[in-house]
Amino acid sequence: MISCRPELLSFNPDKTIKPKMDFLRDAGFSTPDLIFILSKNSSILTCSLDNLIAPAYGFLKGILGTGEVVVLAAKRSPWLLHNDLHKTMGSKIDALRGPRSTRF
Repeated sequence: MISCRPELLSFNPDKTIKPKMDFLRDAGFSTPDLIFILSKNSSILTCSLDNLIAPAYGFLKGILGTGEVVVLAAKRSPWLLHNDLHKTMGSKIDALRGPRSTRF
């Protein structure tokens, strides 16, 4: 992880890394899940918990229904946890959930 993200060495673990790990554990991610996800995409540790990680988790849980399914999705696509999903996917999901189009 350090070779991909050397800036992690300058972080204060108690202020930047621990809160993210605690949030993800409380959300249902096991230690092996976190190791797997972070080994695939360590940039999650450089993202804002309040501005990206927590909102992404909430967005996914709202769509997928349960925390367990969010964990499975994040293991398949770790990038899901550090993107503004509401901005990138929200309108598309709203369109899919909306009334059926009469054009087709």
